[in-house]
Amino acid sequence: MNRNYIVNINAVKDIIVYSSSRLKLIVEGHDEEDDIVVSRNRVADFKKWMDR
Repeated sequence: MNRNYIVNINAVKDIIVYSSSRLKLIVEGHDEEDDIVVSRNRVADFKKWMDR
């Protein structure tokens, strides 16, 4: 996820595997027209954050 977004862990409704080992987040209250994508370099850190 890039620095344009601050996402509350409780607002993440779904995580979709995206191209090139990236993840696309479906976030409550966010317009799905603009994708929130976790880069492949940050996927491991993101998964650790979600497991809290």
